[in-house]
Amino acid sequence: MQRIPIHFLNNANIYLFLSFVFLLFFSAPLYEYFSIPRYYFEFLFLIILFISSSVHAPKSLSIKVTFGLLLSILIYYIFIGIQPSPFVFISKIIIVFLAIIELASEIKNTKVINMNIVSGAVCTYLLIGVMFAFLYSLLFMHDPTSFANMAVSVDDVSPLNFLYYSFVTLTTLGFGDITPSSMTAKFWSITEAITGVLFIAVLIGRIVSLVGNKK
Repeated sequence: MQRIPIHFLNNANIYLFLSFVFLLFFSAPLYEYFSIPRYYFEFLFLIILFISSSVHAPKSLSIKVTFGLLLSILIYYIFIGIQPSPFVFISKIIIVFLAIIELASEIKNTKVINMNIVSGAVCTYLLIGVMFAFLYSLLFMHDPTSFANMAVSVDDVSPLNFLYYSFVTLTTLGFGDITPSSMTAKFWSITEAITGVLFIAVLIGRIVSLVGNKK
């Protein structure tokens, strides 16, 4: 079995970050103007996460769980159909959460600060937004009144709408075009906004600490 090249291992987070940027920037126009099904991008995103997890923790329990959930989602799509499902959203939430844990652990244990670590930190921040987007999608399926001004129905829950709302909330922009209506949606939105602010503060503190130790 051929080993993973050292260059890829040392720059895995950079490639992960570039993949995220590509998906965030191009998935919406390709879906909206070229009619490419959105689930293509969702599954590509999950595969990218799986590859990243296999690089960071190839023999860990998290990679086994991630692989099992990916396989379960694929089987669900084949035999049940590609449609909104609580099972699929919960599986995606777990996959993203495990990836966040792996990346955060790497940042916590690192002794050096380089472009790969910075890219991993940015990817962690982006994954937090993605995880909340799946949470909001799951909530909307359960309670269609949880968000106001949504342009989709419960039968056509598009994570792209909630991905937009999630990052607007995470970055505390708060445009207000989509608003939380239920108490759960409101408090989850508050939690995400607080998480986004605290993550940046903790990350800056960690970087300053590493630079100080190096000096």
